[in-house]
Amino acid sequence: MVVQRVDLDNLEQVDEDTSYQLPEPDMSIRQQAGEGRTHWWGKASVVAWLRSIDGLQGEIEVETKVEDLIADVKCTLEKSVDGIPKKCVFEIQTRESNTSILQRIERLNRHGYTVFYIYPENASNHRRRLAEQLEDVISEPVALGEITADGKLTIGTGVAPGMLDRNPGIGPWKEFYIPTYERSATCYDFGDFSIDSVRTALVSIDGYLYAMREVGDGQRTLPIAPGLSKSELYSQLMSGEISRESPVRGTP
Repeated sequence: MVVQRVDLDNLEQVDEDTSYQLPEPDMSIRQQAGEGRTHWWGKASVVAWLRSIDGLQGEIEVETKVEDLIADVKCTLEKSVDGIPKKCVFEIQTRESNTSILQRIERLNRHGYTVFYIYPENASNHRRRLAEQLEDVISEPVALGEITADGKLTIGTGVAPGMLDRNPGIGPWKEFYIPTYERSATCYDFGDFSIDSVRTALVSIDGYLYAMREVGDGQRTLPIAPGLSKSELYSQLMSGEISRESPVRGTP
């Protein structure tokens, strides 16, 4: 798992213990084919709650892609309001996941999103199991969100980029992966990394990996070969010799 450095003392977070009364679900949110009513209700109610917050401006999208993942609710805001981060994802989890949630969080974090997991009250066993998994990879205590039968929302702790500790048991998920919907682009920016203590952007140009090293005053070198193979980069990412310094930037 690749760690992105972040100032944990200055993370924007909603009060994890505050309970909010959810408004009626936003009826403009359509129930997807095969989607359970409980999942739809939680998702549409969280959207309605977000849209009711004073001063919250920006995009609130439903069932939209981040990398090749589908996020239940994705927010890209103009600024943090009431502790809700500028970039965040809300996942409504009604049952056991058949994919790795930790890997999903790591992938969303890599794109700069803080991830909130919210469970209905009757899924407390699933909520407890994820909390136990997170205890193994996060040094700070984490409280997961919950929606009660009478519509009370406790949002819990958002898992922000930098909160996941390095865990050798979980390898990086294709750190230099280009989402399917971006593969026609000439250039794809994987973000900044610290390589030999130098902040370095790693980018794909016409399918080849290049490095652009910072040389001061915001200037960078022209794209050059990184000097390491992808397997060597992965190995140093896993060992901590290389660390992520910024989220993925994607296409220009």
